Amino acid sequence: MVKADMQALIEASRLFYTDYGIWPCKNVVEEGDFRYGQEVPNREVMNVLRSISGPGNEKDAVNPKHVVFIEFGPYQPGVSGLSDQGDILDPWGIQYQIVLDTDLNTVCDIPDSLHGAGIPGGIVIWSCGPDRVSDTPDDILSWK
Repeated sequence: MVKADMQALIEASRLFYTDYGIWPCKNVVEEGDFRYGQEVPNREVMNVLRSISGPGNEKDAVNPKHVVFIEFGPYQPGVSGLSDQGDILDPWGIQYQIVLDTDLNTVCDIPDSLHGAGIPGGIVIWSCGPDRVSDTPDDILSWK
């Protein structure tokens, strides 16, 4: 389930990138990349991909064509899905961690993480796994 979720999120994000030339977020930076799911809720990415006007996509500014790139059902214990606030949760009820290549250098850097820097691609995603804590050996990674 987790790998399928991550693949669906990656594919939706790539389709968004193809349409708009940026990754699905309002946070474009000159240096470094942006992480969702820890300090900033991943609903900001989900609002863009789901064409919801709200945090991360206020007044549809990031997805002005109103294209729905992905949809998930509601979260249930043991079944990944959307929280009431619109965050995408893994089967353990924790937000998926999403890092987008917002400086557009074709690699994702994850500062302050054991997962490190220089991961090829425009998006990386991971689940915190059964222990519900990020940056531990049971994390499920999209790039491995």
